[in-house]
Amino acid sequence: ETAITADRMKGLAFRFATTAAVSTGMEDYLSFDEIADFVAEGDARSAAISEQLDQGLITEDERYTLTVNNWRTVDRKVEDFLRSQLAHMDTSVATMVNSGARGSVNNIKLASAMIGIQVDAANREIELPVRSNFKRGLSSLEAFVATRGARKGLIDTALKTADSGYLTRRLVDVSQDVFTVEDEEGDDDGFTIYRNESEETMIEFGNRLFGRYTAEAVPGHLDRDQLITREIANAIEADQSIDQVRIQSVLSTKNLHGIPRKSYGIDMATGQLVDGSQPVGVIAAQSVGEPGTQLTLNTFHSSGVGGSDITQGLPRVEELFEARNPKGQAYVTEVAGLVDIWEDGKKYVVQVTPQAGKVERMPLDGRMVMVQSGSKVKVGDVIASFDDGTQPLTAPFDGVVES
Repeated sequence: ETAITADRMKGLAFRFATTAAVSTGMEDYLSFDEIADFVAEGDARSAAISEQLDQGLITEDERYTLTVNNWRTVDRKVEDFLRSQLAHMDTSVATMVNSGARGSVNNIKLASAMIGIQVDAANREIELPVRSNFKRGLSSLEAFVATRGARKGLIDTALKTADSGYLTRRLVDVSQDVFTVEDEEGDDDGFTIYRNESEETMIEFGNRLFGRYTAEAVPGHLDRDQLITREIANAIEADQSIDQVRIQSVLSTKNLHGIPRKSYGIDMATGQLVDGSQPVGVIAAQSVGEPGTQLTLNTFHSSGVGGSDITQGLPRVEELFEARNPKGQAYVTEVAGLVDIWEDGKKYVVQVTPQAGKVERMPLDGRMVMVQSGSKVKVGDVIASFDDGTQPLTAPFDGVVES
């Protein structure tokens, strides 16, 4: 009966999709006069940056970076403008984009506004933006620049897919022996889900609880070792007096022979408690690997347009799994002092000169000095005290005593 109902719904959807005749044509991609204003604003800013270089106020590297950032800002303004326009339009294209069914604002920007900054095969932004769009057509120079971006998209699709497959293989390798265990009571202290974390992760509190078993009672809702259904999860989320819930989890079970079924919870494929002997480790690895491939293949649709490259997503996922520090960390000075920056050929040199040593003057007020002049002391060492040892003066920081 369920299959027949689903089949009828599919037929109904196809019939109305055909009747609606949702399609796309040239006139669906409207031209807006405001785009020219954004481009003119970008041109003026680029000219000002070049003038600063001529006056010797900035270096060539700084000019390049400022110019690229300037056109990225123009790109963002154009996208925001198009997004606001599409929200009030009722065309087929606007319906598809606004609903999230097909396409994005970026696709509309390429077709009807401006293509913008392109990225070459070496992943370096080409500072000359493509001001035209595909509807109006590109000049010879713009077409040449745009082909560089298209090449980057094809290279990413070919090379990065292998990276995604390799990540999946490594994840399967380490998790292939993780199975659920049939009806075995495991030692599970539980894992706490906090309400305030839901605001940071953008995942609703109830959604994080749904399908799990409680590790301790939830006052007014459930006892220990009970399933959190969708209705109960919604009730807990609505109950503002509950800030945290302790659930049984794969992360907290101490079972040596597989994962107890209740520690895993509901199988998302069936909506029921997971069966025994399920290879949940491999399923988890594939669940990460498949979107990783999608992350890579999506670069093809952006045609090498500059911006936050979507392939940055996959390296970041690898960093999280391997628990290593992200690339491109900021340099942090280990001493307080004065910074000097100068150019040495094609690179910048940053030098931190420590400030003069800190001096703390301490009145003795009749105390006897307990250390010799020139002695090195550590923070907390006694420097002077009265004869009976009361009211000692201690070193506030490591240093040398002068008396």
